[in-house]
Amino acid sequence: MKKTSIPGLALTLSLFVGAQLPTAHAQLITINGNNIQITANGFSASNLGSGAPGALLNTNNFIESAWGIFQITSIVDGTNTPVFADNLGTEYWGMFYNAYDVSSIVAGPNIIFTSKDLQLDIYKLTTPDPLNANFINLANLGTAPRTGLSTFAGITNVGTQVFRSVLFGDLTSIFNINNGNTNANGVLQVTYDNMFDTGLYDLTTLNFSLGGTTIPDVAADWNVNFGGTIRGTLTPVPEPSTYGFMAVATLAGIVALRRRGRSPVVVMA
Repeated sequence: MKKTSIPGLALTLSLFVGAQLPTAHAQLITINGNNIQITANGFSASNLGSGAPGALLNTNNFIESAWGIFQITSIVDGTNTPVFADNLGTEYWGMFYNAYDVSSIVAGPNIIFTSKDLQLDIYKLTTPDPLNANFINLANLGTAPRTGLSTFAGITNVGTQVFRSVLFGDLTSIFNINNGNTNANGVLQVTYDNMFDTGLYDLTTLNFSLGGTTIPDVAADWNVNFGGTIRGTLTPVPEPSTYGFMAVATLAGIVALRRRGRSPVVVMA
């Protein structure tokens, strides 16, 4: 079955050496166990006090405070088995966008941002990318390839969208003006998933704790180079018999109510 500024959004490059990995991913990625860990890296255009490069009006008519692109580098399932690594013929690249700041607080060297409305999409590409050369070349073009709020040439027009999510609640991010480091924490609610085969489990939310840096210089006009981890916990899907029992119980309740409604009214003299 198939949350401004975020000065950094990403999914630490975490490779698992020596594990057996598939050489192609033509179908869905099978997830065993009750959790998943996704790692990736990318680039963000974020509001660090002077606006986000390439920002657009979001769906609520606010100027975005953060958006960017990323590539997934590895995925590990609940049995600690690597189920995806890049550079093997299939790539998963993505875009996050639509976030806007609702507050910012200065606390010593830190600026603490609270954001809303982030959206994150993942696309499947079947073009091999040895040593991530294609993604790096695309990132070196900066924010220019952006063609719309949720579109970025080289990702959204060449890949197939397989995953969509939206921020659940608020996103909290911190930018340290002294060392240039950033981090962001939030929860994504999954709204579309044609990427994972989770069997008798359901992937509904993803928790992320992401870090980035503004130094050394990042590619083109991006202002954050980020990396981090996204983790999800899978929940069991009720068995068909459970649904049947719920339906019978509901029907019985309706019948009882209807019979009660037909009972004669007794008038006491």
